[in-house]
Amino acid sequence: MRRAGLVGVLAAVALSLSGCVVLPAAGAGAAAEVSRRVELARKPPRLSTPYRTSGFLLREIEPRPYDAERRDLDLADPELEIDEDGVVVMWAGVDGKEAGKRWVHPVATAQYALHALASYHREGRAEHLRRATANAEELLAHGELRDGALWFAYGRDYVLGGIGNNVIRAPWYSGMAQGQALSLFVRMYEETGEERWRQAADRTMESFLVERDEETGLGFTLVDGGNLWFEEYAGNTEPLLVINGQNFALFGLYDYYVLTEDPRAAALFDAGATTVLDVFEDFREPGEISRYCVDGVVCEGERWQTDVYHMIHIHQLRLLGLITGESQFERDAKLLREDYFDASLALR
Repeated sequence: MRRAGLVGVLAAVALSLSGCVVLPAAGAGAAAEVSRRVELARKPPRLSTPYRTSGFLLREIEPRPYDAERRDLDLADPELEIDEDGVVVMWAGVDGKEAGKRWVHPVATAQYALHALASYHREGRAEHLRRATANAEELLAHGELRDGALWFAYGRDYVLGGIGNNVIRAPWYSGMAQGQALSLFVRMYEETGEERWRQAADRTMESFLVERDEETGLGFTLVDGGNLWFEEYAGNTEPLLVINGQNFALFGLYDYYVLTEDPRAAALFDAGATTVLDVFEDFREPGEISRYCVDGVVCEGERWQTDVYHMIHIHQLRLLGLITGESQFERDAKLLREDYFDASLALR
């Protein structure tokens, strides 16, 4: 088991169908009413491969994801660099042609803005709202519009898992980044009523409907083994099938559904949440720390097991249980809590 330091914590926090056959869920809870399943399928996403669903009902919950996960944003946090506009600053590393160059990290920018907005709701400080707005504007300016869908690319190569020969080349895309951008734009629209944020949310939602193109690397939505995934590292490399990234993408779909009641968002959420239930035993390590991802080729060994992501998995499973009303999510979260206790004892 690996214990993540501050950098790991910040990275972690900064952390269905026309044309598609619906398969019955494997191991999911009882199906919802037939009428609801018909509603979900009224405007189905079109994918070339069938995937499983459960017919989950989406329920509004309070607090919503991100609203009560952390303490209020420290406006003078010494660990972060903030420019005069209130935007979080990220710099490229010390090596390579991009060294010393400022760049936009989609997840870090979205996370900072979501944190600032949640803090504004609790404290009412104008500076929190100013920073939320500034970072949302930074992210929106970074977006690229293609065929009606808004994309937030990563402009730097990244070594996956620290394995030197497994490099995802820029530009690459992320279901996690798209999901957190979607949550941010929905909430900025709810807060301000400004149409630019609603338009940004609508266009970001469209990116979820684009099936991953293995040749170009564009798109993060894919089907693997009959399960629908929103891949966190979508590009020239094989998908890692990352658990926390899948769930953050789901939270974006949930926020969009709460705002719009768009049945496409509900359908995608249903399928994506079914995936999380189906692969639970693939990322769980009984008595140990859960794995970051489930790809059977790359995601092996202790480098993919950290206590930070284990705790994130627990929290995310509980939220999925609250949103869907499916008790299996809470049972799975309980198993992970017990595993963490067992793993902690083993270190003594």
